[in-house]
Amino acid sequence: MIRYVVVADGQYVTALYGPGGSGIGLTDAKDDAGSWVTHERAVEAAKVVAKCLGGFVAVHGVDEPDYPRSWLSGRVSVQSVGAG
Repeated sequence: MIRYVVVADGQYVTALYGPGGSGIGLTDAKDDAGSWVTHERAVEAAKVVAKCLGGFVAVHGVDEPDYPRSWLSGRVSVQSVGAG
C-alpha cells in the first residue's frame, strides 16, 4: 500500500493538536509524519504547507505494506509543489 508524506525544508510535515488549537509542525522523525492515502489529498495538503511556509515542499510516495511499522522500507517518489 502506498501512502504519501509531505516534506518541507528537509523535514516531514506533521499535524499538531493541543489545548491551544491545531497547526502544522515539522519533524525529523519519519514515524511522526502525517500521511495521506491518496496522492491528490497529499498534494492539496502540500499546497497549504507551501503557502504557510512560503516555500517549496515535496510529496513522497512511500510503499508501506505494514503501515506504520515498516517506514524504513519501501520505495520513494518525489513531486515538488510550489508556493502560491
